[in-house]
Amino acid sequence: DYDLCADEKRRHVVTYDDVYAIGVPTQKQLPKRLSAGSYDALRIATGKIGADRKVSVILGFEGEDYREQDIEVYLNAKPCRLIGERAPVDQQYTDMRYFAFEAEKDGNIAPVCVIEVGLSAGQTVLHWAEIEID
Repeated sequence: DYDLCADEKRRHVVTYDDVYAIGVPTQKQLPKRLSAGSYDALRIATGKIGADRKVSVILGFEGEDYREQDIEVYLNAKPCRLIGERAPVDQQYTDMRYFAFEAEKDGNIAPVCVIEVGLSAGQTVLHWAEIEID
């Protein structure tokens, strides 16, 4: 039941596109290489998000050639605030650092979201992206 699920805590994760038909071009959302001054975007379908819900963007980065305060994140062109570093999503994904960003809560988050990620300094590779709805 869509309406019942829409009210539950949920996560919408970008996954690797590793299965495709031979001869069909693929467009993979991850990984994304980022360097100082660069931005890239990902699309995530979330469905309806109620105005009273807390929305966070969770991102996983490879390497140590960046500082967390240099990561810039926007959800649907609105800046997100860094909440802090998060524990690995799963024990098999411990080779990167995860950060949570709080999205602006205005009650108008579209059912298909665009996350823009950039760096003001340094370089890294984005390997994990999700929208978490509490």
